[in-house]
Amino acid sequence: MNWGTDRDTVKLDLDREGNWEYSVQVQHEVFRGISASVGWHRRDDYNMWVEDKLAQSYSDYTPFSLTGPVDPRRCPQRPDRPAV
Repeated sequence: MNWGTDRDTVKLDLDREGNWEYSVQVQHEVFRGISASVGWHRRDDYNMWVEDKLAQSYSDYTPFSLTGPVDPRRCPQRPDRPAV
């Protein structure tokens, strides 16, 4: 009987993506009303998925730009466009 042993479990060999984040910060009051802070932050990413479409290049895309309408009421800082 194998009840409660490791033979009952299914071992999945999953290669999941993930990350670990570390941070340390110290703050110290140097003089009355003046303090100094020092911090260290780190992020480790692993098993990240990358999809590289080799069949497409940058020349397959068409660049474009959009210009929004100009409303003189929305620009009170410019003297040639007074606020209404």
